[in-house]
Amino acid sequence: WKAADKRRTFIQASTVAARRGFQFLGKYAQPSPYIDWAPVIRYAEVLLNLAEAKARTQGLDAQAIALLNAIRRRSDETTVFTAANFANGTALASTILQERNIELLGEGLRNIDLVRLGLTISAKPGGAPAITSTDTRYIWPIPNNELLYNSLMTPN
Repeated sequence: WKAADKRRTFIQASTVAARRGFQFLGKYAQPSPYIDWAPVIRYAEVLLNLAEAKARTQGLDAQAIALLNAIRRRSDETTVFTAANFANGTALASTILQERNIELLGEGLRNIDLVRLGLTISAKPGGAPAITSTDTRYIWPIPNNELLYNSLMTPN
């Protein structure tokens, strides 16, 4: 993250945690007042989804860059992207994914993005290994009960 990005303030470290090298997400420090458990999609995610789709299908698309800038500008006015910042649409899509990772931090979407794109799930602190997309543990197995009910289905 860039130093000027205001979203950096969401990351916190307590005294004990800092000594051990851990940080905590302070984005949701207060309990939610909502009791309905309705799924919510943020407008920022909608814009980033559209930007990624444009970058993947149309390469260096002006609207994709404008959408990326709209999200970035809310938290970091110092960074403005232009087509000259990207070698191709793949580089633009990669930057959009990085912005998704920062903007949607702690919202449970990073792993979904990794699986959707077949990217390696990185190692976690405490010794959990990285898992590549070719590893059998990458996708959870289909439950046995489902396999029993549908003879056309095969285990993954």
